[in-house]
Amino acid sequence: MIEAMVINPNIERFRQLIIDAGLLPASSTASNELLHDYFSFFYRYVMDDAVITIDDEYASGGIKQIFEQKGPFSELKKELNVPPSFVLLQRITLGLMGLFADLNATANFRQIAEELWPFVSSPPSTPIGRDIADYRQQRGRRVPWASRRRSGLEPGPVCR
Repeated sequence: MIEAMVINPNIERFRQLIIDAGLLPASSTASNELLHDYFSFFYRYVMDDAVITIDDEYASGGIKQIFEQKGPFSELKKELNVPPSFVLLQRITLGLMGLFADLNATANFRQIAEELWPFVSSPPSTPIGRDIADYRQQRGRRVPWASRRRSGLEPGPVCR
């Protein structure tokens, strides 16, 4: 899903993936634009290769979007099903957003994510990422990004 929403945005592919995952019934008449607008909360902080701050407004907006029964997503929410594995991921995401908001976390989350995503496996973009890579190299361990091509994005500013 990350690839279809973030790496190579393709909302039609994303729609099919959420149908296949059991989140959305195949019979749904929700527009692709509505699906993008709703699900982008889970990806917004990694969509752009830019430094952003996750604050209280962002985190509370996500909670409101997911749990509020009225508003632009009310009909879509009636169709959505959240399989058990996604409940756990959703709780992790919401918890992290709350923690990041408390910290007013500011970073290039896209670059950090690309260090971790195995299908992108970019080189480190932060001091701690470089420390981890050095540690792995010193111990003869595999450095994931060393053998892979970057996703085409140019390196941006280091995490602040």
